[in-house]
Amino acid sequence: MEKFFKKMEENKWLYILVYSVAIAVMGIILYPLMDLIFAKINGNTFIYSAEQHIARPIIFGCIMGVILYFTSHKNNK
Repeated sequence: MEKFFKKMEENKWLYILVYSVAIAVMGIILYPLMDLIFAKINGNTFIYSAEQHIARPIIFGCIMGVILYFTSHKNNK
């Protein structure tokens, strides 16, 4: 596992891919769950949509993966 993290630090595309996928998966899991909880609290109906609950977390994950790469490597230099 340590070997993988060292390789990930050296290869920027692997770093961005791993972080983007991890953030996107967590967003796909947590965003609809939180939306469901807030809908129940407010008394609204929960409507699942692919654009809102799948596409947006994937886009957010890609953007955050790039941002995390540049901020973490800027601090290392």
